[in-house]
Amino acid sequence: PRHAGFQKNGKFPYVIFELLNYVASYRYTGEGFELVEMRTLIADPKFNKDCKASAIKLSEDGTQLFCSNRDMTLTGRDTITVFNVDPDTGRMEFLSESAVGGRFPRDFAFMPGGRFALVGLKRQGQIGSYAYDGNTGKFTLVKKMDGFHRPLYFAFRTAWGQA
Repeated sequence: PRHAGFQKNGKFPYVIFELLNYVASYRYTGEGFELVEMRTLIADPKFNKDCKASAIKLSEDGTQLFCSNRDMTLTGRDTITVFNVDPDTGRMEFLSESAVGGRFPRDFAFMPGGRFALVGLKRQGQIGSYAYDGNTGKFTLVKKMDGFHRPLYFAFRTAWGQA
């Protein structure tokens, strides 16, 4: 496991597995965790062995799950995969996979409102700004910015001053 994110209701954690390039949902029972399901992060499974998962985030309303993938072979499978999630069951439904147009997306964060995201492209020393369409699950590049040393983490302050 690399990272995890909990639904706001506290019932379902989602865990991303870096080396397997999978995401799993679990049900918290109060005494432990039960596996709900596991999903691959790459739409075409033949590329799965060449990619490593990096970051995981849930949408503000908890209905979508986002996972970034890093292509270890440098052939361009650097993506963000989106799943629709059922907050009552923890189940995930594949929605889309978007190429980020850069190398090695480590972390990403949505700007307040959820319509735009920043993605750190570690191997290029760039930060990409992307528009996000919640209906299709697609990310569209708006602009890349150069001159950053290994951008690894993003956080935005909320109206209440919390990251």
